[in-house]
Amino acid sequence: MEDGRVKYWGCLKFGALLLALVLAIGGGAWFLGDTVKSQFRGPDPITVAQASLQGLREQNRLSTFAARYVAVVTSKQSRLGLSAEKTLIMPGMVRYEVDLAKLQQKSLSWDAANKRLTILLPPLEVIGPDVDLDGIREYSEGAC
Repeated sequence: MEDGRVKYWGCLKFGALLLALVLAIGGGAWFLGDTVKSQFRGPDPITVAQASLQGLREQNRLSTFAARYVAVVTSKQSRLGLSAEKTLIMPGMVRYEVDLAKLQQKSLSWDAANKRLTILLPPLEVIGPDVDLDGIREYSEGAC
């Protein structure tokens, strides 16, 4: 009878060892498959959107349009038969900017079907006008 018990415990140990080996191989295959699947799946869209938002905020301001202008004003005066004319030329610059620091999480939307990230930008802000004080010129004609 002891011989039967030894065989029973031997078979039980062998079965437990075999089961542990099958579970280890299955777990390794599952881990390997999950790792390979995540490599081909690409990054998480939420992570990409949050990283994009942070990167845009760090740029702070985006200059979308800048223009130089020249304002020319001419004034004429007549007194007692004498006339005078003055012309003032004022150069300057105006800029249109977007304040990217105002972006919020709700400004981003991810379309998984088309794999498209849409960003709703804050409104444009007019910066300036910046008058170039060194560039102002005055021209006179006549005396009054």
